[in-house]
Amino acid sequence: MAETSGSGDSTATTPDGWRSKPVSRDSVLAAMAELDRGDRDDALARHGFRHARDYVVLHDGGQYDSKALYGIAYGIEYPGEVPIRERGLSGGRSVTRKLEALGFEIKSLRAASSPPAPRSNARAWIIRAGRDGEDEDVARHESVALIGWSEFGRIGPETSRDELKEMLRNTGEDRERSIDAQASSIYRFIHDVAEGDVVVLPLQSQRHHASVGIVRGPFEYRNDGPFEGRDAHYHRPVDWLGWALPYERFEQDLRDGFGVPGTLSEIHKDDAVRRLLAATESVDEAIHLVVKWSMQYGANTVDEHRKAADEEGEVWWGLIGSAERPKLASKWVEMIRSQLADDTSTHVYISGPTCWSTELVDIAIARDDVESELIPSYYPAELEHGLWVKLTSFESIDRSWLTEHLELASSPGKPLSDGALSNQTNPLIVRRGGTQTGQTRRVWWVCQGITYNSARDLGVLWAPKTAKDGSGRAFWRALEDTRAGDLVLHYAEGQIRAVSAITDEAIDAPRPDGLGGEWGDGDGWLVRTEYRELSDPLVLSAIPEEWRIAEGRPFTKQGPSSRATSFRSPTHSLTISPSGSHSWASSQRPATAKLVRLSRMSSLRLRRWRPRSGRSI
Repeated sequence: MAETSGSGDSTATTPDGWRSKPVSRDSVLAAMAELDRGDRDDALARHGFRHARDYVVLHDGGQYDSKALYGIAYGIEYPGEVPIRERGLSGGRSVTRKLEALGFEIKSLRAASSPPAPRSNARAWIIRAGRDGEDEDVARHESVALIGWSEFGRIGPETSRDELKEMLRNTGEDRERSIDAQASSIYRFIHDVAEGDVVVLPLQSQRHHASVGIVRGPFEYRNDGPFEGRDAHYHRPVDWLGWALPYERFEQDLRDGFGVPGTLSEIHKDDAVRRLLAATESVDEAIHLVVKWSMQYGANTVDEHRKAADEEGEVWWGLIGSAERPKLASKWVEMIRSQLADDTSTHVYISGPTCWSTELVDIAIARDDVESELIPSYYPAELEHGLWVKLTSFESIDRSWLTEHLELASSPGKPLSDGALSNQTNPLIVRRGGTQTGQTRRVWWVCQGITYNSARDLGVLWAPKTAKDGSGRAFWRALEDTRAGDLVLHYAEGQIRAVSAITDEAIDAPRPDGLGGEWGDGDGWLVRTEYRELSDPLVLSAIPEEWRIAEGRPFTKQGPSSRATSFRSPTHSLTISPSGSHSWASSQRPATAKLVRLSRMSSLRLRRWRPRSGRSI
């Protein structure tokens, strides 16, 4: 859609075009003057902003919210354009760098305050952000926990449970059980959730990840600014301590609660608050990029970018492609922008004939959204690019550093390989290795029956998505939750036959040729895993009963699995259920550790099975 420039001319700019357009110091001063006139809260609300939770601008004895100040200044500079609060404006360093460049002093409120802590009797809550996660972005950017039912308008502590039920009936809901449940969620969000409580937001925009924060204020109603047009008008301020933490960071009993349906539920597990907060400690969950280069476009590619960065302070690096088919999915672009807005150190590592570490300053999709003066002069004007990254601080590194310190974001715990650096995928999405995430692996128990031998020979686990009657099975879907590096205990014919390590995440795949059993040939999930067979299989009776009791799922006193958590068949079905999370540094599940050690020590050696060659899977 065409937007209008400040002069009134129509310009075909993208929503991100504001990032590369300058704002003058005079416009910022004019925005300060507007905020100084009358009531500050009214002025912020009129422009769709709220008070800053972190960065503020200090000028002539006044203090101004950085995001709001820049947004209002941009509107003064370009009065005909769509307000940038509707075009991806976020706070943090992406804005404060622009204000600092104009000579303004920036202060971080969070840096000057004590770190958040829960109240002494804190409770733990799961509070989702939209049926399909559609409001997770605003929950993060605005630092809130939120719920829906916005059609009720302004409600608050004065609204009774009976009034909420009547409002629900007026929407056409006539199921009393549903009315009770919905009214209870709204009422508890207003009255029971309290400042100092811990909030967990299981993310749907990033499967198998959750965010953790501490409630920092009372119930609020707001329907303007970023909340306008959303079913997300009821909030509580939250300090997010960890965003998009992999499920592997949480103990299994906590993860079980993440799947409980409903907008709001309380976590009643023992010591839940402490354990949830522990999952956020010492975490580097930031994502970074590895960008590959070759000498195809010149041996001095990096030198040209370094020269431009030395002269201008920053430089844009383009990845060849098309803006219509970006090189990076929008969810990753938004995550990186959120990191930059939160002042999270984010890097682009350059891999090729020489390797470099750089600091990422900004990211864009279209060439129209980048400053042309920051693009090296040798870039052909006609060459299309599918991603642009703005870089600074080039430091030379060895190629081995990349494989020793990085891991693919999709495979936590698995170091980045030379193969990944050499393939055609560009860029790679990575995280720094060596964090607790990389040290934690889960252990799975799999009942395979007569499929064991053929699955072992193929080096796979496979399960159908639906049974013959068309229904699904939770224990089959569990294959989706496995991760590279997880361990699997293979149980068949009354014995643990092998221990394997999963090498790749689950993929959608038809039943592999040669896999035994009586399944059909429909769609399913496939996981590749390296089997190491025990030369002396471990019989069930060798697993002490007290270990099974301590471990819980998937064990009972009578057998290896509970009907509530997994499925057993004496013939051909595959069952997979988690046998706990095990940190090799300090296990919280000792029975799992003992079981893995026992299965490994039941023989002096484990035979490694390699998939048969010539198989097409």
